[in-house]
Amino acid sequence: MSGFVATPESGGTMDQRNQILSILSLPLYYLVSRWSLVFPSSAIGMRRMSLRWSWQLSAGNGWRLTLLIGLPPVASGLLFSLLPTSDSIFLAMLVAVAWPIVIAIEIGLLSLSYAYLAPVADDHEGQEI
Repeated sequence: MSGFVATPESGGTMDQRNQILSILSLPLYYLVSRWSLVFPSSAIGMRRMSLRWSWQLSAGNGWRLTLLIGLPPVASGLLFSLLPTSDSIFLAMLVAVAWPIVIAIEIGLLSLSYAYLAPVADDHEGQEI
């Protein structure tokens, strides 16, 4: 029994294994992106933050958030994996500098998403979201 291990006997390749793992990670990206609105709310000191509140706030926008939160790291990871970083110190340093930039972009996208969704929730303050 080989499971997800790609061996010549199982007929699988590393590319197939990576594709399967990428597809299986989509639900995880979806959950994390919907719950991630807790971070900007805690950064500005909101007391009502919870995973349930974040889930309600992101209702109807889950896949949009998943694309915003999941696509840049996946795309940059794919791009970085194509670079021969083991052969070049310069490329390894370039990748090491690029990751914090990707993280800063992600934080900006998350903050903008929160700023876009939070006023909608404030308009319906007395109602269930």
